[in-house]
Amino acid sequence: AILEDSLANLSGDVIPGELVFKLYDTYGFPADLTADVARERFMTIDEQGFQECMDVQRKTAQQAGKFGADYNQQLKSDKHTDFKGYDATQYSGTVIEMFAQGESVSVLEDGQQGIVILDRTPFYAESGGQIG
Repeated sequence: AILEDSLANLSGDVIPGELVFKLYDTYGFPADLTADVARERFMTIDEQGFQECMDVQRKTAQQAGKFGADYNQQLKSDKHTDFKGYDATQYSGTVIEMFAQGESVSVLEDGQQGIVILDRTPFYAESGGQIG
């Protein structure tokens, strides 16, 4: 229905790349399937326009991935945290190390962002789920 509605509002025989991208990005409708439907209606898709939209999206995603510094990659610690998440959802732990802007610190000031390493926790590390 979404594709049908989108095509009904078009004039001409070329589906704009922006529309092909919107169908793909917003609704998960593959560009090659849009092209198949277009051929059935004696239409084509603007492949170059679609690729340009994809390039913009890739660059946007890359920039979002570079937001801030990734201090997790820079941490130098020999401390180990025991994961207790299979046993409990709450656990008391002791702070064994802290980092601010990639450097080991003994204190985090009120409002200062940092990374806290505990001796044990029920939380997954960032790559496993929870961030915070």
